[in-house]
Amino acid sequence: MARLRGRCRLFANEGTGVQFYSRVSAAVILSLGAVAFDSNPARADGGRVRPVSSLSCPEERPAPAALETVDPATVCRLLKWISENTSYSVAREQADPPEISFSEIGATIRYGSEDLIVEPHLKALYDTEQRRIILALPWSTADARDLSRLLHELVHDVQFHNRTWPCPQATEWEAYHLQDRWLHENGVSSHFNWLEIRMWSRCDTSVRP
Repeated sequence: MARLRGRCRLFANEGTGVQFYSRVSAAVILSLGAVAFDSNPARADGGRVRPVSSLSCPEERPAPAALETVDPATVCRLLKWISENTSYSVAREQADPPEISFSEIGATIRYGSEDLIVEPHLKALYDTEQRRIILALPWSTADARDLSRLLHELVHDVQFHNRTWPCPQATEWEAYHLQDRWLHENGVSSHFNWLEIRMWSRCDTSVRP
């Protein structure tokens, strides 16, 4: 995902399974320079996993035929997984989850201060200004890849609440690693292009990779 002025867009190349980023402005150009990342998601406590015994989620309900929202139990389960696999607190998100909505392909939506057309390759959006996640239809809780995209956007909500980042796009390296780990645990290969993700996660915008 590329982030600019607090907004995030998640795209996917369905032919290869590789997800990549777009630019909102030609002035925002990322390169291989600047921030160095570890191969695993950062943990502020040096690797210790925060206890999550206090987190409990209601039983998930079957998805309705016409999907208009995400079952709170599904969001709770994903937030609990984030808490178990990072040192981040998800207390705020548990008490007050971000808004989650859906959009049809081809629709024009309000995204921060812009109007945005939801193109076929657009899979998910996270707008930090509105603290809102938008998922492109079709989307299903029965599809692990769809759930992983929601997880990715929830990771961003948690990331921005828990720490300060050198630049918005720096959140992507960790978010993609967590998404990859979640997919692996659910028996799905991500097929992410890690070199590409590493490039787009850099803060240096002086040279286009």
